[in-house]
Amino acid sequence: MNKQYSREQINSMIQFIREKDIAEIVYISPRYLWFDKNYNGDLIDSGDYILFDHKTCSHLTEQMIISLAIENKWEAI
Repeated sequence: MNKQYSREQINSMIQFIREKDIAEIVYISPRYLWFDKNYNGDLIDSGDYILFDHKTCSHLTEQMIISLAIENKWEAI
């Protein structure tokens, strides 16, 4: 069964993982340049966040975060 977790629960999992010193996970907001005839030089946020672990220098998926939290006894708030 594939349980769905809320954004609040995912953030709670990330905080739990950081507090237990399992990983140093941060959100990275990728940005891209919008090239068109009206481009004014501003960066535009794509809205797609990337999860990155500074401890292992690797990108993580949301599913990896969920698995890691559950394996380490995270409990829903």
